[in-house]
Amino acid sequence: MEVDFETIVDAIISCLRGNIIKIPYFEYIGAFQSRDSVPKSRKGIYIFTAYEEISLSRKKIQQYNEAKNWNGTYVGAGFNYPFPDTIHVGDVYYLGKVTGKHNSIYQRLKIHFGDRTDCATNGIKMKMTARNFVDRKLIVHVFLFEKGNDNYYIVNETEKRLHQKLRPLTGGSQ
Repeated sequence: MEVDFETIVDAIISCLRGNIIKIPYFEYIGAFQSRDSVPKSRKGIYIFTAYEEISLSRKKIQQYNEAKNWNGTYVGAGFNYPFPDTIHVGDVYYLGKVTGKHNSIYQRLKIHFGDRTDCATNGIKMKMTARNFVDRKLIVHVFLFEKGNDNYYIVNETEKRLHQKLRPLTGGSQ
């Protein structure tokens, strides 16, 4: 079975732009301002975009990139170079995936929407003091991987190609 990743990536980008179309292997379930409406036991891809303009400064970016967990490890998901002056509505802020047996998109979003420094897990952690300037200014688009399919190569490769095409402002490609 040959997978047409170009079609998958183009369809996901189309959904991000408001043109909801069928996506091979994935189901777009919408955009959310919290994790509460996201199914608790599914794998897939999630993409944070700005729904409000966010002004940045070198100091904000430095504090964001240097944020640490309780044990001194970096939180991760820092801004990528070149650093923007402003995050515009619709800009792709962060892109992630979930394929692990003991994780779900819901659980990952709990980290991203929160401020947990008591765990060493990387993430946006947008309620942290050094990062709260993005809190309530981002939405997350959720693309669930088809139920019953355990070929997570499709999720991994799709995420990698989305990173190359969308170039998120924060985080890195796996």
